[in-house]
Amino acid sequence: MENLQLLFVDPCISSDTRMKETIVSLLPVPASRDTRSVKIAMSFARHGYNSILFETRPSSGQWVSPVPLVSLGKRNINTSAPQVESQRPKAERFSTLFECLHFLKFVAMYWVFLPAWAIFKLPKADLYYLHEYRLYPLARIAQLLYGAKIIYDAHDFYPAVWNFNSLSGFWKRCFLPFLTWMDGRAAIGADEVVTVGDGVAECIRDAYRVEPIVVRNCHDQNLEDRNTLSLRQELELDENEVLIVSIGNDKAGHDGAQIVRALSFLPENFHIAFVGRFHEKKSSLAEMLGIRKRVHLPGAVTPEKIVPYVKSADLAILPYTPITENYRYILPNGFFQSIAAGLPLLYTDLPDIMRAIDKHSIGRIIDMSDAKLIAEVIKSTVDAPNELATYRKNVTLLRDILSWQREEKHLIELIRNTIK
Repeated sequence: MENLQLLFVDPCISSDTRMKETIVSLLPVPASRDTRSVKIAMSFARHGYNSILFETRPSSGQWVSPVPLVSLGKRNINTSAPQVESQRPKAERFSTLFECLHFLKFVAMYWVFLPAWAIFKLPKADLYYLHEYRLYPLARIAQLLYGAKIIYDAHDFYPAVWNFNSLSGFWKRCFLPFLTWMDGRAAIGADEVVTVGDGVAECIRDAYRVEPIVVRNCHDQNLEDRNTLSLRQELELDENEVLIVSIGNDKAGHDGAQIVRALSFLPENFHIAFVGRFHEKKSSLAEMLGIRKRVHLPGAVTPEKIVPYVKSADLAILPYTPITENYRYILPNGFFQSIAAGLPLLYTDLPDIMRAIDKHSIGRIIDMSDAKLIAEVIKSTVDAPNELATYRKNVTLLRDILSWQREEKHLIELIRNTIK
């Protein structure tokens, strides 16, 4: 389900043009791909700031929102047009010469060409809210020109995004140290640092000796488009079919393939849907296991549609493994979106996920090392309706605690103090 039209309708945002200070959110990816940046920009607008989103990789689809979107480059209003890649460096093993050229291209892009081009289109602001480290050179130039403040929002602990042991010698000696330095410059050079969870905050604190403010990426129900076809309806599954959903893009620490293997041990009426990008390789695995018709890849869903879209599922699953410190402390969007959808959860016992769940019994812990054991946990959970009902009740209680409205208070207090 690749629908990139964005339709955020927030009745709490005033149309009063007498705004406070201007805040420009800087995105190195299309706004249509970044739930957190859009949600934060909407919060700024809701609290009276002149909030603007500035993306250096253009979104496709129409933009219907109280928050203006400025794109570096031409946006394609065709909602079916393919999206460009994020341009985050890819740690793939090639020849040393190729990797060297890739490195030089990255440095030239984000330290020379992009800032030189973007600075003429970048709106003047009192505060630049920087999402990720790649646009720090641009933010720094704008700060020098306009005397603005910078807040750096680290969505991950970037030095640990890649598995060090899988990197080439060039990446270990050159590329990763440079990215770590760049991430550190953004953290140290910013007026304040924000991040997504306590574990990532601890990593940033230890690495750069700065004190991040934690603003968890809880779901904002104000941004939901409830006129959304449900996942179950789209897949044409009746109520007798058990539908499990995994929300999130495929990445190194997301072991969706193990869930596909687990499905092969389950009855014919069990289905799994991977909502997100880059899951195409699971088709061949499912084909090999003879369960292709029960593995569904609806693709990406825009942020305002995800929660209404997945509510019809029976369970949500978070198949993350701690292959690096960043994944050890992951607190993904899919966790909060599953909670917001009221779904019982199967999850791995990672520290920040366990901390967020606290003492609420909302599902079961799974061991990602054993596909057959995962299947047994899924089957026993579905076969216990009273237990499932308890999980759903507790998820509802947790949903009220893990709300964006609570997190937003910390963010707005930080903004006021920083601009002041």
